[in-house]
Amino acid sequence: MNSVQKRIGGQFPTVYITFLSVVIGLALEGWVSILSTTPQLFTITFKSTILWLQMFQNLLFIIVAWVAYTQIAMVRRSIPSPFDAIQVLGFTLTLFLLNAAIGHSLALYNYAWAAYLLIGGLATYFAVGQLKGEGKEFETYVSKIQSWRGPLALNAGGGLVCVGFGLGLEYDLVPPELQIIVLIIGATGVIMWMVIMHRIWRTHLVDAIN
Repeated sequence: MNSVQKRIGGQFPTVYITFLSVVIGLALEGWVSILSTTPQLFTITFKSTILWLQMFQNLLFIIVAWVAYTQIAMVRRSIPSPFDAIQVLGFTLTLFLLNAAIGHSLALYNYAWAAYLLIGGLATYFAVGQLKGEGKEFETYVSKIQSWRGPLALNAGGGLVCVGFGLGLEYDLVPPELQIIVLIIGATGVIMWMVIMHRIWRTHLVDAIN
């Protein structure tokens, strides 16, 4: 890599994280807007319970998106490409869909949730794979993530479950009350995913850098 490429590559984390933070900030702004303009949140009803669980889960999704992509960007020393922008925009677009689905039909929220799991899982998988070009010290981290099919299988399986559950709600095949249990399980899964990925990051990537 020549001096010009090194200089450009050295700016990659700053450029990427700034772009990511702006887009994530828009998603967070939409989340706050829903909080301040939805009076049903401040009542004690079945609908308000669903709304609060959706709000909580969406906030977790926003945090996970920022943390995961920031960790990846911090070690990238590449020349920015359109594919990098597509990854960020494609993934965060699903956050906008999830925010837009709050307060509407439960089926619509489940479809948006499925889009987040499927698109987000693939985008993260490919983003991690791009670290292969950053040096041998990152190969253990990349191989650990890509060989461990658990998160990808969880995203794919979870996406299919969300689609199936959405169809069940749309055609009155499952009771709406089950949505509470599904949202609780979903939020728990997001927290577990975040903890596991952070541990892998600390164990394999930070040690490689040091």
